[in-house]
Amino acid sequence: MEIHDLNRVIDMFMKEMYDLDVYFTPDSGNAYRLNVLIFPSKFLRNSPDFSEKYFNVLTGLENNIERTIYKAFMYLGINSADIKIDDIRVEMASDSTDYLTKYSKEIVSHINDFLEFGLNDFDLKGRVSNVRIDRMEPGFYGVNNYEPHVNLRLRFDNNSKYDLGPFLNDYRFREPLIEYLNEEMELDPQIDFWFE
Repeated sequence: MEIHDLNRVIDMFMKEMYDLDVYFTPDSGNAYRLNVLIFPSKFLRNSPDFSEKYFNVLTGLENNIERTIYKAFMYLGINSADIKIDDIRVEMASDSTDYLTKYSKEIVSHINDFLEFGLNDFDLKGRVSNVRIDRMEPGFYGVNNYEPHVNLRLRFDNNSKYDLGPFLNDYRFREPLIEYLNEEMELDPQIDFWFE
């Protein structure tokens, strides 16, 4: 089956059954790789677009996606011999919703305030500045009761001769930062951040 036909058929099936966007891309040789496109607004509980069905699918994604795809192949009469789905690529949709966009801007603004006004025991003013979002990554596990979540990867200007990234991720800095953020805004437990 041609990849365009395969994508059209599998996407319609998965969208209808599981509200999940999947597509195949060519891989080495004649094989295809499975890609899953994730929309955070559908799995973030505080988002107005939250979907329980979508959340449940992602919660068990690692354990169930292969079985689900093979089941779809069986129903649709697709030969799965050349389709490699033991290595699933997960991507986050580039269009961010209002909820995630506003939340991200707010948390970054408060982190910058925390650093600029020296609201902690560590004087980083002038050493760390201009914290910004480098990228957002989806995360979900399907085991150990982890919920699907979004990781905000943060970049910053480092005006120190030392790499301050490890320190900014250390609990000694994060604990007072999280306390401050909790006072300034409502933190979403499904959105985390990490300094790079």
